[in-house]
Amino acid sequence: MDEIIVSKKARVEDAEEDEDEEDADESEEEEWQKEAAAQMAAEAEEDARRQEEEAKLAEEEAKKAEKELKKKAAAKGTAGINMPARVDLSIEEAKALFKTLLREKDINPLLPWDTALPQFVSDPRYVLLPSVAARREAFNEYCRDRARELRAAKVASQKAESADPKEEFERLLRDEVKSTRTVWSDWRKTWKKDRRFYGWGRDDREREKRFREWIKELGEQKRAAAQKAEADFIGLLKEKGGIKPDSIWKDVGGRLVRNQIVSNVPAGETQTR
Repeated sequence: MDEIIVSKKARVEDAEEDEDEEDADESEEEEWQKEAAAQMAAEAEEDARRQEEEAKLAEEEAKKAEKELKKKAAAKGTAGINMPARVDLSIEEAKALFKTLLREKDINPLLPWDTALPQFVSDPRYVLLPSVAARREAFNEYCRDRARELRAAKVASQKAESADPKEEFERLLRDEVKSTRTVWSDWRKTWKKDRRFYGWGRDDREREKRFREWIKELGEQKRAAAQKAEADFIGLLKEKGGIKPDSIWKDVGGRLVRNQIVSNVPAGETQTR
């Protein structure tokens, strides 16, 4: 009986110890949470204080820049951009003028406020908005709008350039393949990274087929041009009196060499006619 009582008492003591440990753990957890919350609050307060100091510093720099601008304008005897002491503008009107300033300065919309600020802080229109917060808000709106405009312009330009890939490929053939001796493998190696080349055709086989067709067309064009030049040259010979079948070129060539028709005939062909 005594042993059983001792065993029960031991279990009760163990349970009480476990409860005490759990209470201690909970207390430590609560204490840690309080410390973490206090630390986060302190950090937030520090960030707010730092932002306020930065805003004040930017405001002071703007005022100094404005005074310096007025001094320089007065020293040069020019009015510069005159701003009256009091300007009655609504917030929206002032914001519009501020954005106009940013556009005139062509501020890069990808630049952060602190980096872009020196590019426009000395302009008198900088102070049209009543606070740094209002200026930063207008600046952020400008950046979003301007970035959207630049992206749209880039997309439109790309669409315009690639409006007709087939025509681009044809133009590349006409401009860069001038000889019927051009080899496909060499030409492909030169232009394979050009958008005009890879922008058209399912694969290289289709592009090579069109290339060979163009070589054939080019040969026909050259033959037609040569035949026309030959016919024109013969007509010229007939027009000039005193030229007979047994005439020697060195005797008659001097009268013909300056004629445009003669220059169109391939070298060496004129003396065989």
